[in-house]
Formats: sequence, C-alpha cells, structure tokens
Amino acid sequence: MFKLPAHTSDAAHAIEDDVPKRIEMRFIYKHVTRQQAVDALQWRLVESPAAASIQDQVQLFVSWLGDFERGDQIVFDYVPGKGTSVTLKGESIAEEFQQIVSDYVARTYGKREETAAASL
Repeated sequence: MFKLPAHTSDAAHAIEDDVPKRIEMRFIYKHVTRQQAVDALQWRLVESPAAASIQDQVQLFVSWLGDFERGDQIVFDYVPGKGTSVTLKGESIAEEFQQIVSDYVARTYGKREETAAASL
C-alpha cells in the first residue's frame, strides 16, 4: 500500500512533492520463508529502472529479511528533511532507502515525465 497525505494520480507529483510518503507491505499468507520473500523482492526489483544503481541497498535490505508470519509488515517511510527509513516487523532497521521508494512510486503511478525530478 502506498500512502500520501493527499490522493494524486500524477506520478511526477507523487515523486516530486516533498511530503511524507509511506509504503506498507503486509504479509497475508500464514507463513512466508525468508527465501520466498527474497525471491519476490528480487523479482520485482528486476523491473526497476534503477535496479543496477541500488544493488547495494537491495543486498543490505535482503540481508535483514527472515521468515514472516501473517500480519508482519515492512514499512518504508519518507520524512521530508530526514530521508527514508525502513521498519521491519515493528523494528526500525535503516535509513536512506529513498531510491527504493522512488522506484515503487514510479511503477505505481506510471513512468515519470522527462521533466520530473530524479528522486524523492
């Protein structure tokens, strides 16, 4: 789920506007193994236009993954002036994952216009 303070269907505004943003991934299956989570994440990131440039972030993030149970969450929060943090199962684990959030927004709302800002 992607959350903004106000609804928009414009990818450029969703990316450019310096407002709080949140991506919530909630597990709905009874049990998801670490390998299943890693495979799903890596499969989705292959589609990312910035996949090569964020491999270090992806590998670091993947290193924190474990098994998940129904209701567990991974949350990416962008806070203006602070950056993007990651919360895994309620525990804050990292900051500065802006490119992952930017790529998700671009896929959710369509391709960015050529004139759109490069990232959050």
